[in-house]
Amino acid sequence: MDASQLKDAYHIGPAELPSPTGTVVEIAGVDSEYYVGNQDGRQVDKVRHLLWFKGCRLPLRLNNTRVDLLMGMLGKETDAWVGRKIGLFVGAANHYGKTEPSVFIHVQAVDDLPVSEWPERYRQRGQLGGRAAAFGAIGQGNSAFGTGFSQRAHGAAPQLPTPAANAATFGKDRAAHILALLKQRGKSWDDLVSHLKRGGVEIAGTHPSEVLVVHETSIREFVRGFPAIADVDIEAEVSRLLVSWEPPAPSNTPAMTFDPATGEVLGRPPDDDIPF
Repeated sequence: MDASQLKDAYHIGPAELPSPTGTVVEIAGVDSEYYVGNQDGRQVDKVRHLLWFKGCRLPLRLNNTRVDLLMGMLGKETDAWVGRKIGLFVGAANHYGKTEPSVFIHVQAVDDLPVSEWPERYRQRGQLGGRAAAFGAIGQGNSAFGTGFSQRAHGAAPQLPTPAANAATFGKDRAAHILALLKQRGKSWDDLVSHLKRGGVEIAGTHPSEVLVVHETSIREFVRGFPAIADVDIEAEVSRLLVSWEPPAPSNTPAMTFDPATGEVLGRPPDDDIPF
């Protein structure tokens, strides 16, 4: 028996997802718990908000970033979230200057995809009781977000068409703002590329404007993890970057032409005083 199976979990983290690259879940409800404990050597008491899914006995803890994403995707009324599907994946997050894996909510709509099947140890148990038992039946079926994602834990992903949202890119304006904010924080595009690579996202060699918007959450978390330390005029820097990305204007200088038979120069710029 694998001894790791003896360890229990109390909320959904990177290790609990059926597939780190694409898990589809159906929301069963929103709940809260009052937490009293020790954090960084001091006693804290706070309210934690939890998102429950059908078929899983573990909740996903909500933070401000996750709540903002859910409101943007599903609206502000949490009762309307019940029955809706969202995608979860593992990405790199910056916690107090340290890069760690974390669970992210995918910005892509997954309403038409089947719900992923949770591993047996995380499924709802009939005798469990309490809040977890009150939420729905076990979701069935494996799933993935589409081309570029795979279902590692439960076999190969089905071949699904890539939704248009999955192919959307940042564009030049948003990409320029990201680079300007990185500069303001003493960071570079290469720093961001390395950060995403540690989380399993490879964008090396991709122009910033062509990065897929599905990586926005990971990029936002990285940028937010560092304070602004440089005096950077964001709008001026954005304008400078946009100009630098424009293709060079065509030259008005006449091109020299040659006679293919003799090699004789037939035309040269008017200010060219070189006689050969």
